[in-house]
Amino acid sequence: MLPLQQTLVSETHSRRVRLVSFRACDMAELRFGALVLAYKQEDYLAYCLRALAPHVERVVVLFTDRPWVAYNSHARTAFTTPDRSREILEGLRAELPNLYVTRGIWGSEEAMRNEGLRALGVAGMDVCMIVDADEMYPDGSLDALKAAIVRHNTPGTAYYVRYQACFRRFDYVVETCYRRPNGDGVSVHRAPAAVHIAPDTVFYRHRNPSGPVVELPESLFFWHFGYVLSDERMWEKIHTFGHAHEVLPRWFEEKWLRWTPGTRDLFFKDPPSRWPCTIKIDPSVLPRILSEHPHFPANGHP
Repeated sequence: MLPLQQTLVSETHSRRVRLVSFRACDMAELRFGALVLAYKQEDYLAYCLRALAPHVERVVVLFTDRPWVAYNSHARTAFTTPDRSREILEGLRAELPNLYVTRGIWGSEEAMRNEGLRALGVAGMDVCMIVDADEMYPDGSLDALKAAIVRHNTPGTAYYVRYQACFRRFDYVVETCYRRPNGDGVSVHRAPAAVHIAPDTVFYRHRNPSGPVVELPESLFFWHFGYVLSDERMWEKIHTFGHAHEVLPRWFEEKWLRWTPGTRDLFFKDPPSRWPCTIKIDPSVLPRILSEHPHFPANGHP
């Protein structure tokens, strides 16, 4: 049992979240919390939390060792061996005093995120930073992101930023340019980075919160490392994450196992051309904390 704050969460937790309080506040008074999900995240969990915790008042981690079933009804019978995520969280308790862990079992990503959103609202947070356990911001960027949100200061608003996804190795990133659905030019992939909490805020699809969207400047982005994993871990990921029901047949064999720097059309669902190729980068541009990671090229990873 985790010696941290714990809550057993029902499988049928409502997707709607009613926060117990809401306050209009001056820009300088905004209170920032962060929401992180932790199912088999031993690869990056400690790095993520150590980089994130100094920039927010409270980090709420939703921890489970049972996968969601909403996207693959067989996930819990196929994948039963836990990783070191529980041990990592226990070890960080003394180091990160603003870390709060809720342990439970959730049927879907939306239910899990909404439980965390409720916890942040109950604790009096005004803004929920949406940071997955395999994501990190460039050094110094979290303060710039917070400043942009403070300038808007609009409850109920979701803030989107672009992201860079490393693929297979830290020194390759996915090229993420694609044409928008309305045909208006090209854009890089963007994802929700935060939501300014309002009484009716809810995660309605995966990490997407309700409310009007503000797209923040290109200079604000995060690094995503969920595609720098072992083959075994990637096989489990594509059968347990929120897109498990959308993964293209033979993506694992043809795009993951057979990847080379010349492999094209890498996106795991239709259209695969949304990730047209990988581009080599200098890994020194990654967050400094990752220089300690075993996958970092200087540490012997190919």
